Amino acid sequence: MKLKKIISIVLIFSLCLPAITMALDVQTLVIFGDSLSDTGNLYALDPSQVPEQDYYQGRFSNGPVWVEYLADTQYLDCDLINNAYAGATTDGDDTVPGLISQVNDFIDSTTIESNMLFAIWIGANDFLDGSVDFQKSADNIGLALADLGAAGAQEILIINLPDIGETPALSGTLISPLATFLTQQFNNALADVIDSFKAQYPDINVYEFDAYALLQDIIDTPEAYGFNNVSQVCPSFNEADNFDNSAGYLFWDLIHPTTEAHKEFANQIISILPVEAEQISNDELHDNQSFIELFHQIFEQFSDNF
Repeated sequence: MKLKKIISIVLIFSLCLPAITMALDVQTLVIFGDSLSDTGNLYALDPSQVPEQDYYQGRFSNGPVWVEYLADTQYLDCDLINNAYAGATTDGDDTVPGLISQVNDFIDSTTIESNMLFAIWIGANDFLDGSVDFQKSADNIGLALADLGAAGAQEILIINLPDIGETPALSGTLISPLATFLTQQFNNALADVIDSFKAQYPDINVYEFDAYALLQDIIDTPEAYGFNNVSQVCPSFNEADNFDNSAGYLFWDLIHPTTEAHKEFANQIISILPVEAEQISNDELHDNQSFIELFHQIFEQFSDNF
């Protein structure tokens, strides 16, 4: 009877302690996408498309982009393989590799490891190039996901589109509502594609990040994120070799965010990834000390009965 009581106490005690979850072990971050993620691929292909005086080291921003922050030692602390090309669409053209080509080229040339995290963020150029077929764009991402799943990918991050209609290029224009509509429809179609993929590959961990919601929240409450201007091009963009954004602009040029915005995206994306096991903090340990002492006291009272 006393043994059963001790077991019950142990079970109750264990429920009082914080849970410890398994961490995501990422050794390599592999990105497929467009100018939001390009760290110099288009510049290496055609430097004339990325003026050095306007863009930081081939990035379409005034500094590192989100994938660089995410792979940094303060975040995932992993290697980065970047397959993204500025100007890329979901199906591609003759200029730069599109999503399908990026994925297939990688699969054909690289052995996929279980500790690789694959990230896909693409779609805006489909609409900026004049397409209104949001379903086809989402389906193209579905094809890329299927290729990755069949090749053995285990961890995949998928990011939807921020509102194209809110960029300085389109905000306030007659086509802004259409751009917002297309963004929303694409995101809805993409969500369905992701659901289908997860049903087909239930053993693959899929992480979804809502870039649309984050951009909207930044625009609605810029001060909460450290921004002072969320609607105009950063004035430094018009000054050659000046990448300063001390004034707190959200957008670097008419379409692309500043590196400060990229860092915020990385901050928010890392929060949805199980990259660290939950640890008992010093405060939690102090709060639970009474439980530990109580357990020891009870155990000592009954230990003589074994």
